[in-house]
Amino acid sequence: MRLRLPLLLALASVAVAEIGAQTAPLARRFQPMPVRSGTFDNPTAIDVVVFQKLVTVPDAPWIRLAMDEVRLPGGSYLEIVSVQDGHRQQLTQEGFAAWQNTSAYFNGDALLLRLVAAPGAEGVSVGMTQVEVGVDAPPPPSICGSSDDRIFATDRRVCRVVSIGCTGWLINRENCLISAGHCCGGGFSTAQFNVPRSSSSGSLRHPGPEDQYPVISSSIQRVNGGIGNDWCVFQTRANTQTGLHAGRAQNSWFPVTARKPAIGATIRITGFGTASGARNQAQTTHTGPLRSRGGTTLCYSTDTTGGNSGSPVIDEASGRAVGVHSHAGCSSSGGCNRGTSASRQQFIRAFGPCTPRDNDRLPPESALLWTSGEGCPGSTGHAPELLGLGALGDSLHVQLDRAPSSGAAWLMVGRRADAVGTAALPLDLGALGMPGCTLRLAPDAWLPAQTNVDGAAAVSLDLPGTPTLVGERLLVQWLVHDPAANAAGLTLSDVGHTRVQ
Repeated sequence: MRLRLPLLLALASVAVAEIGAQTAPLARRFQPMPVRSGTFDNPTAIDVVVFQKLVTVPDAPWIRLAMDEVRLPGGSYLEIVSVQDGHRQQLTQEGFAAWQNTSAYFNGDALLLRLVAAPGAEGVSVGMTQVEVGVDAPPPPSICGSSDDRIFATDRRVCRVVSIGCTGWLINRENCLISAGHCCGGGFSTAQFNVPRSSSSGSLRHPGPEDQYPVISSSIQRVNGGIGNDWCVFQTRANTQTGLHAGRAQNSWFPVTARKPAIGATIRITGFGTASGARNQAQTTHTGPLRSRGGTTLCYSTDTTGGNSGSPVIDEASGRAVGVHSHAGCSSSGGCNRGTSASRQQFIRAFGPCTPRDNDRLPPESALLWTSGEGCPGSTGHAPELLGLGALGDSLHVQLDRAPSSGAAWLMVGRRADAVGTAALPLDLGALGMPGCTLRLAPDAWLPAQTNVDGAAAVSLDLPGTPTLVGERLLVQWLVHDPAANAAGLTLSDVGHTRVQ
């Protein structure tokens, strides 16, 4: 019994975390499809089509190849063409590796395969035993109130993630995205942008291979901790057709803010929830009021269904993402759906791999807060850590972590990183009794704060709404009271950089 109880408790906690989670895995099956090309050499100086095959699954809404043999030396490739809409994909050996020996998703029930041997290539071959096939079986929706008020949307920043059936969204101009933590497990494999509407019967339609991006599984950082702590940060590979990352191809991404909207503010949810007909797991959107914002949980009366997990929670007034949607809570009699606020510290910290540590490379259009340098260790055994989401038009939100509990701290804000008075920056403060501490900005303002029992604090600074501040770079650094740390009783964090939007 002593051995079983911890296991039961662990299983119970997992079950609680999943209640209300809004995934919508693709309705699919695997169809036997034995295809062997045979082995070919190409002694010529030109590309040669050495094998072609029409793969058909009658009445299938979509097909995806699953290869078990791929030998494509010297730039040889397999070309896959959808008979229905002409979408095509060319995959080399490296391309198949990026796609983990699968293809993109293709619409229709027939694919033409062409195996092309490169000049001088030897031992060219491909093979498979089965294909992945779509099935028409959308689950019923659950929404706020008596009617589903979502409408079609075409937000280029928002993607469908399959085969798990979730939503993701871009946060930078390269390949960094956010979804819900409970989404980023098995089946979280492909991000699809510019998704077409589904058929009138609800059968899913897929975009062309140029709009599909394999997820880098090793990049995933996530917490599946239930309502208010359910988030995932991940990256995708460059597209194998265009060579572009998703952010570059879409040329659009969400600014993110940790500042919570006021109760009653209009919240927009855009994503790929299930529905009837052409809206089924196509991109739809709806707005509704924010009902509550306790802790790091946001609660809003905005229509969502399975497949909306991972959608951006958007403050309609500013157009900024304030969190990530994760759980249902609405019914025909009302209620509210829920997500995790972007103010959650661990969530903010996970943005690190998506941002450069060198402020000289800070994209001028970015409102995220980049950090550089190192803080100096205090009595906790760690250096105070600066976290935050930067200057977002109307506010600067910066957090402090790993400081002594229930103590004083000050956020220094400035614009100069070259000199403070007559002293050059960065400035070593060892001579002032702070060994290892480096001042990295010239303070224009000191904002007081008090750490909580966990050694965390936060400051939100309202910024003047003047055009002169737009594009202005700001620097921030925490000064922490830590009597046991050194002779001065003070430590410093790393420094943050941001630009006002």
